[in-house]
Formats: sequence, C-alpha cells, structure tokens
Amino acid sequence: MIALHPKFIVDESQEKQSVVLPFKEWLKVLEQIEQLEEIRAYDKAKADTEDEILPFDQVVSELHKGELHRFTGLKSVKKRQRRYIECRRKTVIKS
Repeated sequence: MIALHPKFIVDESQEKQSVVLPFKEWLKVLEQIEQLEEIRAYDKAKADTEDEILPFDQVVSELHKGELHRFTGLKSVKKRQRRYIECRRKTVIKS
C-alpha cells in the first residue's frame, strides 16, 4: 500500500473540491494503476482461449520477416497492433 499525504482544496462552505498529492506520491499512484491495467490485460488474454498464444520472440521474428500470415484473421492494423502488444505484455509479465 502506498502511503499518501493528500492535501484538500475546499470551497467557501468547506466542501472538498480537489486533492493535491506530492509529485513522487502521484508517480507511485500512476505506477500502481499501470500495473493493475497490465494484470487485467494479462488475465483477459489468458481467459481468451480462441486465439493462439505465440511466444513474443516468434511474433517479433515474423513481424520483422514480413510473415504476417498468422495475423491474417485480424481485420485491421489496429487489431494487429493490439495483438502484438498483448503478446509482448504476456511475455513481460511471465518474465
């Protein structure tokens, strides 16, 4: 758990309107959010049994060689890019 030291900005009636955190604490919060997003993406990808899971090195190799035949079922470049990123995330999380 992150130790936070928030300061509150209040209006004339003393109702809290905003929160101010020290910058280093804010960076820690952002890091935790990013880690949570990666965990959720990993869990979603792991639960999706329709797609073939490829090792990251193999995907990179095929992309560099222009061998995108494994990705022809994907309908758009954006989907290919998301698939590439998901494969990368799986490898990073497993490492």
